[in-house]
Amino acid sequence: MSWLLGQGSHLYNMFHLDEFQQAMERQENTATQDYELHDLRQTPANPTATANTKDEDDEDFILVSNPPSNISQALQTSQLDRGHRLGNFWNYPTYNPSSARLSLIPPSYFEKIPSSNPLTLTYVDLGCNEGELTLPFWYQLQSSSPSMQIKKALGIDIDKTLIDRARSRSLAGDILSMDASASEPSITFVDGDVTDLDFLGKSLDTLDTGRLTLITLFSTTMWLHLHLGDERFYLFLTYVCSRCDWFLVEPQPRKCYASANKRLRRMGREEIDLTECNLEDLEGRIKRSIEECGFERVEEGKEKKTHWNRRLMLFKRKEI
Repeated sequence: MSWLLGQGSHLYNMFHLDEFQQAMERQENTATQDYELHDLRQTPANPTATANTKDEDDEDFILVSNPPSNISQALQTSQLDRGHRLGNFWNYPTYNPSSARLSLIPPSYFEKIPSSNPLTLTYVDLGCNEGELTLPFWYQLQSSSPSMQIKKALGIDIDKTLIDRARSRSLAGDILSMDASASEPSITFVDGDVTDLDFLGKSLDTLDTGRLTLITLFSTTMWLHLHLGDERFYLFLTYVCSRCDWFLVEPQPRKCYASANKRLRRMGREEIDLTECNLEDLEGRIKRSIEECGFERVEEGKEKKTHWNRRLMLFKRKEI
């Protein structure tokens, strides 16, 4: 097997990039539809207006060249789709406030996660939207590890407008994101496509070229799955697992996929092709995929569900 290698000839976490590329090529060769996505966004013409429903169910380091993903195509129609193809909703916190979601995370998580490395705490939120959850989560994580010598975090989202808002939120001091002793903010935000592994690898490397402490996927799994299809989505999870010791995931259930097309139909927009996605036992398949990477579920069965009936699943690398 040829394994993912980076610059400087160090091994990139045993991720089989060849498999990912081959899967991408197979999907690109067979796809005939233009993929797009869904959820809750304002129209660019009226950025202060809210979405017309509060019902969620209506809701650089270059490895080798990646074939383009369908996400890049969906981004071109993002304004017309109002976030319903990529999940880049401009007022998402209005419908899914961070305070409610944070209250569901057991305090023990914030104590356990930093314990894997007594010196360094690194955190990445993939699909961070405008940072409304990323920032308080990071602040609480830092507060649980005051003796850490290195604390760095990163939020990534496909939508530049949302990233600009996250940066403004951080700089405005909505949440303390600057260590008293630090010369620069402990958290940064960048816009980009996380399914582009060249971009993602480079972004993660800005914090650490090895394994990070924690990566989170809050209400992002469906958007990735829709655009990557089954094979590439689970290979994507494999890569993410190879880059962290802890992985916190909030899977979106099957009904969200149907709701995506329902909302697009109402808008008169082209629906999403679901033929590349196996929607049976989604939570179970995600769980097994992560466990096959050498992780184990933490406090399984004790998690509380969000008001949208989603479960926050925390996984820990077995060897730590």
